[in-house]
Amino acid sequence: MLTRLEKDEMFYLVAEVDGKVVAVSEITKRTGYEKNLGVIGIVIRRGFRDLGIGTEIMKTLRVCGCDRIDGLNTCSFGDKQVCDSRV
Repeated sequence: MLTRLEKDEMFYLVAEVDGKVVAVSEITKRTGYEKNLGVIGIVIRRGFRDLGIGTEIMKTLRVCGCDRIDGLNTCSFGDKQVCDSRV
């Protein structure tokens, strides 16, 4: 994972509340013929869901993460496209 972060093939983001990690997320760049595609993953600790943390993470990933991964054009979360740097 550290190698992929150093090569800008991955963007990792954590959310903290009172100094404790309550959510983690990442954008991982695909390889091969899908190398311009990023996949988003988010995990939020039970007890901190439905508070808007996931929404804020998605906003941050869209603004910061998609731009930081070299050669990335499109990011998707499940079957939804959340950013497209080609437009």
